[in-house]
Amino acid sequence: KDASIAADKMNVVYRGLENPLTVSISGVPNNKVSVSGSGIRKVGDGKYLVVPSTGTTTSITATATLDDGSKVSSSKQFRIKNIPSPKGKISGKTGSVRLNKRDVTTSKILASFEGFVYDLNPSVYSFDLTISGQTPLSISGSNLDANAKAAVNSAPRKSTITIDNIRVRVQGVSVLIPEADPIIIQLTN
Repeated sequence: KDASIAADKMNVVYRGLENPLTVSISGVPNNKVSVSGSGIRKVGDGKYLVVPSTGTTTSITATATLDDGSKVSSSKQFRIKNIPSPKGKISGKTGSVRLNKRDVTTSKILASFEGFVYDLNPSVYSFDLTISGQTPLSISGSNLDANAKAAVNSAPRKSTITIDNIRVRVQGVSVLIPEADPIIIQLTN
C-alpha cells in the first residue's frame, strides 16, 4: 500500500492556471472514483486539471463507489492564490542594475516569474521609461523605440533610468497578470 503524505499548508491552486491534481482513493480503482469541484476536468487516469476563477478557496470532492454499491466521499479545501508579480528584466538582470547606454538601447525588456512553481513565459507588451528629471515615455512592445533610444543616448552621464508599468501577458492564461516589478538602471557612462 502507498502512503498518502500531504503538506497541509501547501494546498494552494493558482487563479487562471491549469493546476494539475492526482486523485485516488486507496484500494479503489480509478474508474470507480468520481471527482467534483468548481473548474475541474479529467485529463487522464486519476489525473485532473482545476482552473479556479473566483473566491479565496475551492473544495475538491472525490467519491468512490465500493464493490457493495455504497459510496464514500472525501473533500479537500484548497486556497486560491493570484499569480504573483513577475520581475522586470533587462540584459538578464532584475531589480537595480548598472548598464552602459548601448546595453540599455539594444536590450529587450523582459519579465520572468523567478522561483514560481509554474513555468510561465510572459511577454512584455508595453512599459514606461523615465530618465531622472524627465517626463516618462510610454512604449509599446518590448523594445525601446526611436524616441526612447535618443533620450537614453542624450542622458547625462551616470543618470538613473526607471523602467516601470511593465505590462505582460501569458499565452493561454485568461486572468490579468500583475505588472512586473520595475527595473532601476544606473548608467555607467
